[in-house]
Amino acid sequence: MSCNPNKFTITKGLDNEFVFTVKQTGTTLPMEIVNGDTFIAKLYKLEDDSLALTKSTTITDMLSGKITLTILASETTNLISDKADKVDRYYIRPTYRLILDCDTENNGKFLAEICEVWVR
Repeated sequence: MSCNPNKFTITKGLDNEFVFTVKQTGTTLPMEIVNGDTFIAKLYKLEDDSLALTKSTTITDMLSGKITLTILASETTNLISDKADKVDRYYIRPTYRLILDCDTENNGKFLAEICEVWVR
């Protein structure tokens, strides 16, 4: 668990599980997911925008629009963590961005982005 819950942080050496709720367009209500809907997570390096990891998500709750992204400990070993100097208390800096490539029956194709992903 990160110290700041507002940061999307991947912890190296551990299995990481993230649960997302897909919302209906223009509302805060969850979108009902149907069979055949797909959600692919793509992790890109901020440094050069190269693709670092592609993962399929698991649909956790179709009625509540919940999907789960699991990044295994073995998949975190090559991820880059960037830390500030000692004088700055070694705070971590974001090194990736995450794109969820979504294809749904109820909302068509769309992208969701987390602009900054930290690796601890």
